[in-house]
Amino acid sequence: MSKIKITSGGLTGVERAALKAAKKRNLEIGGYCVQGKLAQDNILPEDYNLIELETDSYSKINQRHFNESDATLLLEILTVDYDNYDTIPLIEEKVQKICLNGNPQQNQDQAVQIFNWIKENNIQNLFITGPKASHNNSVDVEKIAHDFLYLHFFTKFS
Repeated sequence: MSKIKITSGGLTGVERAALKAAKKRNLEIGGYCVQGKLAQDNILPEDYNLIELETDSYSKINQRHFNESDATLLLEILTVDYDNYDTIPLIEEKVQKICLNGNPQQNQDQAVQIFNWIKENNIQNLFITGPKASHNNSVDVEKIAHDFLYLHFFTKFS
């Protein structure tokens, strides 16, 4: 299987974890972000290869990612709310949704399931999204997502 490009908007939480983990695994990364490269916690680093759009609407950013990617991986985390469902059309062929709960074996099984879905559908540009760090119920969203992506999922591409 050829390399995959991981796209994200760089918001804190799942999207930031996707960019960090993919970068560590030497996968191609990129995507779009709001004007000024602003995030909840700071200005996004240049090495995330994010293109600024002339908007401050995260919904518009998500729509652009969804429309331009081959598929979307929606990572949910048990006990954490995700508030952007209205920006991601839940089209079965184009969206894979999983819920991480901290069980390493379940995470490994889900990584295999997602990898097979990507392979079967020849997905080369994957938009990864999920809850922001601010909607976390005291759960470290970014760490859980990063560990899953880096340890279980991205290893299949590098």
